[in-house]
Amino acid sequence: MLVDVARWSKRTHLVQGERRLSFDDVFTAVERVAAELRAAGLQSGDRLLLLTPNSPEWVISMWACLRLGAIVGLGNGWWSGTEVAHATGLVTPRLVIADGKRASLIPDGGGEDIPVETVRGWVDSALAGETPVHSPVEQSPSAGDEDDPAVI
Repeated sequence: MLVDVARWSKRTHLVQGERRLSFDDVFTAVERVAAELRAAGLQSGDRLLLLTPNSPEWVISMWACLRLGAIVGLGNGWWSGTEVAHATGLVTPRLVIADGKRASLIPDGGGEDIPVETVRGWVDSALAGETPVHSPVEQSPSAGDEDDPAVI
């Protein structure tokens, strides 16, 4: 995953205000977030709904989900409660990463909610070099096939 961009490992990849993450930072954060999502029960073939505003955490969560072989449903920050309920009914996510505003729109049974602030904590701890609580995601030849669904 992202092997072709490894040659730019020290270059800035994501920018949010004064915050800058290099490709190396993103690779490190993706591994940590993938391990945390796996510990939360996300497995290959499961679905995760991203219902957050644009941020490094959005990008990192998407790659972490794909790293696990899970399928990412991309939510829209402008959706109404009715639209969020419809999307969760169609996508049937195991997990939903959402900010506070959008989490309040998720209907009961719409998937376990992980606050985007929690993902930010995982990212920050990974970038600070803190020892992960959960073991890294192992490379597995059976993790997925190039024809498997990846994004809804």
